[in-house]
Amino acid sequence: MKIFGLQLYPKRKNDAEYVESVRKIVRRTKWLAVFHGIMALFFFGCYLVMVRMIYSAEPQVPGFAESISTGLRIGVMLGAFIGALLVFGAVNVKYSITLLKGQRTERLMLKFHDELRKKESDCQGYDG
Repeated sequence: MKIFGLQLYPKRKNDAEYVESVRKIVRRTKWLAVFHGIMALFFFGCYLVMVRMIYSAEPQVPGFAESISTGLRIGVMLGAFIGALLVFGAVNVKYSITLLKGQRTERLMLKFHDELRKKESDCQGYDG
């Protein structure tokens, strides 16, 4: 049964197809780690820009003490935005580290599969 061109229950892969799909995923993780590292730098850069904007606007506002209620509302919104930027940056750092150091099980499976294939080809060459 297909819905919008997608199968509800995809065809089950055999061992060789599964190993190749895992090999593709492992190859792609380094690029994903770089992407998440760049996104973390972007979010931390946005954080620094926002903090600089806040501190540079303080001396330019003459009635700063009188507009404390308006400033409080703006400050709460900016604080939430700055907090979100820090959280997004930290999450991207975590994803980057996980992708660089993770996938151990998949790499071990690929190593085992390559060794098994090598032994099978050695055994076939020896028998013939």
